Amino acid sequence: MRLLGILGIFLFAFIMALGLGAYGVFIWPAVAMAIVVALLLGPLKPWEEARVGLAFAYAGLFIAGWIQSHPYPDFDRNPGKMFLMAFVALGGLSLLGFAMAARASKSWSVMWWLILAIGCGVLALYSGDAGGPDPMMAWLSGKGIVGSQAELLLLLTRKAVHFLSYGFMALFAYRFAFATGRSPALKFALSFALLHGCFDEARQLFAKERTGSPFDVLIDMLGALFFLWVAGAFRKQGR
Repeated sequence: MRLLGILGIFLFAFIMALGLGAYGVFIWPAVAMAIVVALLLGPLKPWEEARVGLAFAYAGLFIAGWIQSHPYPDFDRNPGKMFLMAFVALGGLSLLGFAMAARASKSWSVMWWLILAIGCGVLALYSGDAGGPDPMMAWLSGKGIVGSQAELLLLLTRKAVHFLSYGFMALFAYRFAFATGRSPALKFALSFALLHGCFDEARQLFAKERTGSPFDVLIDMLGALFFLWVAGAFRKQGR
């Protein structure tokens, strides 16, 4: 099942890359990430037949966010038919994946993966130049906040976003793993958060308006650990 999901993602991406022409080369880092996540899913004994659907669902949303974060020349003003077809195809892949997973699992727990996949698609969109500091700095300037005060507020806000977003990511990953029998759930949740944190910062090393930092990965993991610790504390109190 795992190999089938990986081959499906690769073949889908290969066909889409051919359709996008010279621009198609830019999708492969996102495809590689989707394949790694498919491998990370590992054995889902109660959900074994749902694994392919889960992999497809993640791949469609993550690759779509990635493509949108690399604006093609004049794409906003005159979107090409191939790009529109690519987004439709990716949306179809995600819907097909969730339908397959829901049918195979017969459980509402698939919604935890839906939340994760959507969040990771947003991460793929904003981990590039689109998530740079300029929009927020412009907003602060419009509010009359400038200079060192604006820089400090920007720094604190962005680090808080790292802490909270990866905290929720780890929490939802843990909840998904716990519900689907992916053991150990804690290891899966931390691995999922670490993988995306490293991907995010590595990508920023090649972005014009961003700078990747190991310190941000540390903040990401502190957020993940804190949220999981709080969740564990609440579970103990509920027993």
